[in-house]
Amino acid sequence: MNQLKQNLFSVWIEIDLKLHLKDMETKIKNRDLKIADEFSIKEYSEFKKYYEFFTANTYSKSPNKNYFDKTIVNEAQDISELLIKSYLKGEVKKNNKLLKDFFPKPKNIEKRKYLKEEKYDEIPTENSFNKVLENAFKIISKRNIDKNVFVSKKKFLGFIPMPTTMHYVFYHLQNCKIIMNDIKYFSKKYEIKYNNDGEIRCFYNALNISLHFLCMHGRSHLSKKERLLVFALSALHPAQDDLIDDIGCSIDDGKVIEKILKGESVNDKSVSVSVKPIISLIDIIYKYFKPKKHPFLVKIFTELHKWQIVSKKQKENSDISIQDLLEISFMKGGYAFAFYGYVSQGSMTISQFRHFFTMGAIFQIMDDFHDIEDDIKSKNLTVFTKYIKNNENIDKAFYGFLSMQEFYEKNIPESKDFKYPTLIRYIQLLGTRYDSFRFYCMQRNRFSNDFNETIEEQFPFNIEEIIYFFSNTKEYETFDNYMDTLNNIEKRYKEKLG
Repeated sequence: MNQLKQNLFSVWIEIDLKLHLKDMETKIKNRDLKIADEFSIKEYSEFKKYYEFFTANTYSKSPNKNYFDKTIVNEAQDISELLIKSYLKGEVKKNNKLLKDFFPKPKNIEKRKYLKEEKYDEIPTENSFNKVLENAFKIISKRNIDKNVFVSKKKFLGFIPMPTTMHYVFYHLQNCKIIMNDIKYFSKKYEIKYNNDGEIRCFYNALNISLHFLCMHGRSHLSKKERLLVFALSALHPAQDDLIDDIGCSIDDGKVIEKILKGESVNDKSVSVSVKPIISLIDIIYKYFKPKKHPFLVKIFTELHKWQIVSKKQKENSDISIQDLLEISFMKGGYAFAFYGYVSQGSMTISQFRHFFTMGAIFQIMDDFHDIEDDIKSKNLTVFTKYIKNNENIDKAFYGFLSMQEFYEKNIPESKDFKYPTLIRYIQLLGTRYDSFRFYCMQRNRFSNDFNETIEEQFPFNIEEIIYFFSNTKEYETFDNYMDTLNNIEKRYKEKLG
């Protein structure tokens, strides 16, 4: 009976989801996206106003440009060269206008000293990630969540009640739990082991792939086959990174993986124990995507592997140039996102490859921004740690990133081959802004005072509390903490649903 209720709940959400996605395409283009309204948050009025302003003004119109089709290798090379040129331009110029355009400042919201209000409990300052989210949920539920927010005001065909925002929150929390349980189950089944933060990186990859699956297919409910594919995709990149960075990938191991990626058979005796988990993940993907029928995917796959091997230079060569560091980052991140996109969608055009590759290249720089502390410990050179190694602030690296993002927004058009092209573009625009702000909060002390003053002036509230939140939660971003938190929050929602 519980499973039947769960299935009916999923169908109910999925029907409404398709209507929402079409509506969002129009609202994003018209800058009329008001996500927070349905939560009826009134106490944090300035914060809410800024949130609405930010989500509405994040969208930049897609440029009207035509591109000639090329091979994916030529396309990747051309985009990489243009991004390198953009980065170096931003690094030299340090254009504050780019920063202000990236985080637009509203004109009609009064600056206030504190984000929190006296009638609220204090925003949590515990050092446990689980406690922070638990207390955050407590604050929200204390003021804003009661059974009324689960009462549908919308009607489909005039009489069928439709889900509220809170139903969506509950549904996506459940989907997150499914993803985490899948990672645990399939990792054990296929003997995948993770070093350091590999498991949580696998989870983040799965969330990213699931989000793009939603925007490509218009549904978030995945079949068992699709869930297995999401796992294999999500686990492969961290598993390969662990092999190359920590375990050690020999020349023979690299050749074995390359042969398998090309669909060629290999002698079992030539396969080392450390490579077997990676081969099992490749086998899962090729079970559903036969290499002979998907040459585009095979090319993306082999290029990704090649650049992962090349990335060893980031540890072996302390004199590596900024240009070479950028090329390695762009190729790794670009091909990884193209790989995710192909398998999520089942095929890919050159215009879609252009979108995914550029998006992945830029997010790889974001990933390096997030991993500064880990890269310092492992002596891994990136555009950020290269400055830190020379006892410099990282302003230039961030301005370089902003210049690359400007290139994307002005030169990479929406791919009309997508089902929801505007929404997929919006993910990139909103994602880079959220991630860069979050990572800025975590690395604020590595910027100059001038940079900090400039960025903080863009917000209509004191961001000290947000900085404290993000800077004190990174070390608690673990798989087990996330699972505990999801279980606790799900329990609270079920109590509210009664």
